[in-house]
Amino acid sequence: INKAKSLVRDLYKEKIPTIGICFGHQLIAESLGGKVVKANDKGWGVGVHQWDLIHQEDWMGKDQAGQLALRVSHQDQVTEMPEGSKLLVGSDFCPIAAFQTGDCLLAMQGHPEFSSAYSAALMKKRTDRIGESIVDAGLDSLGEKVDSRRAANWMIEFIKRATK
Repeated sequence: INKAKSLVRDLYKEKIPTIGICFGHQLIAESLGGKVVKANDKGWGVGVHQWDLIHQEDWMGKDQAGQLALRVSHQDQVTEMPEGSKLLVGSDFCPIAAFQTGDCLLAMQGHPEFSSAYSAALMKKRTDRIGESIVDAGLDSLGEKVDSRRAANWMIEFIKRATK
């Protein structure tokens, strides 16, 4: 992990466009002076979660909805962003769900790459750690609409903008 943190610092110093998803989101935060903690008071985030759009960036495109919904699987959360970061989306459960640091780092807690089937299998495999009632609620949420394509477009546009 220390080598990964060093790599993140080097990527940032060299202004190399980088996107961190879930653990990568947390790694970016912690590597650059932010804080990550196990959210014992909130428990696991599983299933589909919705976040409010806090800050609109040009690379997100126009006519964006006020929320972003993605599948999640995490217990650790970013509680402090690196200095100079912009909070992009958040909620009461996960206040720092996505942030941008400089023009080259984008970090997102949610998983735009997860399918409902994969998310369900992961929850079921971890039921003993997560807890049956939380897994049941997470499984029930998998029928909700997700914005995976929108999040993917954000990442593409972010990288395009960062490489100009």
